[in-house]
Amino acid sequence: MGLTDNEIKYLLNVLKNINMKEAYFTMPLKGESKKIDLISDENKNDTFIIDINPSKNKRIKSLKITFNERYKKEIILLRLDLNGPRHKNPDGHLLSGNHLHIAREGYDDKYAIEVPDCFVDLSSPKNTLIDFLTYCNVKNVEKIQIWDSLEGF
Repeated sequence: MGLTDNEIKYLLNVLKNINMKEAYFTMPLKGESKKIDLISDENKNDTFIIDINPSKNKRIKSLKITFNERYKKEIILLRLDLNGPRHKNPDGHLLSGNHLHIAREGYDDKYAIEVPDCFVDLSSPKNTLIDFLTYCNVKNVEKIQIWDSLEGF
């Protein structure tokens, strides 16, 4: 990855704006993926992507889904994993199947924490996306209306 902890901290904390022309966003169905483009409020050259990836595995009763915040297309800053396998950090600490990966210098996104309390409804992909965007410091979340095609699965 090549970013220092200070660079990672800056990128995580910088205010971002949704950079979409459409006024609505439809959550992807199982097995699909979608993205939301973001742009830094401070430096228009700093671009970010939010990925939404629900699992296509039909045998899983609860929806396995991943949300990523990427910087410059390839660098994962944050990854929220829901209803997946337990995660073991490089230091041996074991986490539940709901955890948040946060980039660290020298470790990329291999370290995770339990999902913070600011994520209030992990059973709703739409609400989780809104919480994830807010956690990523997106200041104009209300710019898009999110239709949740995943509810009810």
